[in-house]
Amino acid sequence: MSDPAVDGLCDGVEGPIKIIGSASKVTKEKGKIIFLTSSLANHIELVQQVQKLGFVTKVIAKKKLFFEELILVECTRSTSAVANFSYANKDCA
Repeated sequence: MSDPAVDGLCDGVEGPIKIIGSASKVTKEKGKIIFLTSSLANHIELVQQVQKLGFVTKVIAKKKLFFEELILVECTRSTSAVANFSYANKDCA
């Protein structure tokens, strides 16, 4: 059984992309959105969808738990640059 309050709906992407898409409408150039996702979700697809909204994305932290890895992603609005993805390679203690 699916609970949209905790699983992000389809592949863990649908819920977050609706929220980020809504926030992107009021995010100015160089404005930032930070979101938390999980390795259990399709986090690669989520990042790609965010990039299509005009953000440059960067993983700023990761935390391994016993059954998943939490991933903190920083998104910076960029209307002039091609969106890309990078890892800051910082693991949480």
